[in-house]
Amino acid sequence: MTVVAASLWSVPAASLAAEAARLAAAGVSRFHWDFADGSMSRAGGFDEPRARALQPPGASAEAHLMQRDPRPRIAAWASWCASVAVHAGQPHWREALELVAAAGALPVLAVTDAEQLAAAPADWGVLVMSIVPGEAGGSFDARSYDLVAAAAARGHRHIGVDGSMTPERARRFASLGATTLVSGSGLVGAADVAAWLRAAMP
Repeated sequence: MTVVAASLWSVPAASLAAEAARLAAAGVSRFHWDFADGSMSRAGGFDEPRARALQPPGASAEAHLMQRDPRPRIAAWASWCASVAVHAGQPHWREALELVAAAGALPVLAVTDAEQLAAAPADWGVLVMSIVPGEAGGSFDARSYDLVAAAAARGHRHIGVDGSMTPERARRFASLGATTLVSGSGLVGAADVAAWLRAAMP
């Protein structure tokens, strides 16, 4: 089953709590919490206490840590998130994901190309970046379709896609084997969130 995870990265601070509640009421069952400290991409997103406070009751959560060394933050995120993603190509990614697994959450490697995908053990999840990490609203990279298909062929049990998601792209990614589709401005900007979800997951 494929699910849509909401990202609140681009939501104004004053509207965050109301927007999280609106999305949950409309049927969003998973929330994607980005944290970027500026060490590998533009700073932004949510630190762990703020994300935990905004997380709607009953929904599941996933963390996406865009930083060169996420190890000091792993335990806090993994204590309540179903999965924690860190980026391939950063110095401590493997050790960080081993910490995620030891804490009982699903380790997820964020990847941008086939070489990075090949480094991910098949029993770990992958997060295919369909935009440049940290660039909310950035240009869609169509090569991400091939990465999702390759991840499915390798047998990954969790295949996420993050960035520039539309209902049309969501349906195609789902058909290729994606299990989680992250949407920020597209989903948040929808006047009818439930209709957006139905169009993405017919």
